[in-house]
Amino acid sequence: MKERRSDIRKQLLRRDGPGCQAEVHEEDCPCQDCPGRNCQRCNRINIDHFTAKSVARQLGWNHRQIERLENKQMLSLECHRAKDQLTPDMAEELREQKQGRFIEYGGHAGSET
Repeated sequence: MKERRSDIRKQLLRRDGPGCQAEVHEEDCPCQDCPGRNCQRCNRINIDHFTAKSVARQLGWNHRQIERLENKQMLSLECHRAKDQLTPDMAEELREQKQGRFIEYGGHAGSET
């Protein structure tokens, strides 16, 4: 059975708390200056896959592996856009992923495929 987006969001909120989970926030991230990290701006948070779905498919991951909660985090729109930009470090990360490890974004790693 496919999980609803609202159920996934609730699970992520229980696991991580409210707000953007980026380790380093973008300059325009609304969550970086929010002391309680529990405000109306948190409603603009996106569900992000640590390992992008397109990359995971290229690596041979199945749907269940791609959609595991361990492969998801909540990011502000601003941080999500920045993360989706490819960087020179992507090649090294892909090598690690091919060895069957999730990459440690946002502190939720260690899950095996």
